[in-house]
Amino acid sequence: MVLSRLDDMTDPVPRLEQYRTPSEAVSDILFLAVSLGDIEGRSVAELGCGGAPFLIGAVLLGASRSYGCDIDERAVDLARNNASRVRSERPDLPGWSDLTIEIADVSDPGYSPSKVDTILMNPPFGAQSRRADRPFMERAMEMASVIHSVHNRVSYDFIRGMLEGKGWQVTHRTDSAMEIKRRFHFHDREKVSVPTVRIRAVKGT
Repeated sequence: MVLSRLDDMTDPVPRLEQYRTPSEAVSDILFLAVSLGDIEGRSVAELGCGGAPFLIGAVLLGASRSYGCDIDERAVDLARNNASRVRSERPDLPGWSDLTIEIADVSDPGYSPSKVDTILMNPPFGAQSRRADRPFMERAMEMASVIHSVHNRVSYDFIRGMLEGKGWQVTHRTDSAMEIKRRFHFHDREKVSVPTVRIRAVKGT
């Protein structure tokens, strides 16, 4: 319920594929992650955070340290405002004291964030730029030992190959669909259902 009330981008940029991740999908991923010990008492990060639903959800579920980043300054402002509002509703949670949201480009060779335990993210699907999710996965593998992410289902074999080539293993896969509502001028339908795959991957297993 909290995640469904988070504000969304009012003027999203098509090339950045700024789509809102449905709160139900975020909740499903978060609850899988917390059930496997990937959130409570752990450091987490959301790359390409947008409104920061994974980040905020992780704090609500007991993350000890949380980090989010986005290349778009407006998205960072949105994420900070969302986090501030939820914090005002649940000020008792200790995780708020160690939450950072910053402007950053994950594909920049000079980008060097702190290590975390768990990455939670919905990277671009590559609808505007082929394999746009690749730099997010590469950076996530450098930063963490556990990754929870969402991808276009047709990309699954490529993503799994990337992971396995770096010594990672997909431990959980869930096929689902993400409903995307009309958002940009070139959309010719009110909504479309996109086949997706949600994965959990771990390093060195």
